[in-house]
Amino acid sequence: MQSSLTHNSTPPAHQELYALQQLLAMAQQYFQQQAQQSQSGNLRRQFQQLQQLHQQVLLLLPATEPAANADDQRLATLQQFYQNSSTEICSPACLSQLKLQLNKQLHWQKSLLRNQQLGCCHTVLLHFTASLQMATDQLALRLHH
Repeated sequence: MQSSLTHNSTPPAHQELYALQQLLAMAQQYFQQQAQQSQSGNLRRQFQQLQQLHQQVLLLLPATEPAANADDQRLATLQQFYQNSSTEICSPACLSQLKLQLNKQLHWQKSLLRNQQLGCCHTVLLHFTASLQMATDQLALRLHH
């Protein structure tokens, strides 16, 4: 009886949560690599902030077992960006793509928050999404200067 109380998310939410954790892990690795490669101190700090933000949320979310991949083209596109861009040094064009990527990721996360029963993960994801929005806004300001 107790296990049903602690696992109150529905199977689709479990799939989405697992997919989210995979995406966050890819993003965390991407930002870590970009911070190491960045020549600009300010940009390096922004990448470090994004890396730490993704790392913290991964630590706060409960571990989930692998599930069937969520059949979501938006998610596949988000994952593809982090996989394909992880070894490139971030240029001004890359920063513009990164801003678009983060906006897509935010949109997907907000959709997850609205449409899934995430239980205790809801608050963690809500705070992470707000922090990611602020970091994305800071990156956007950097692009305009």
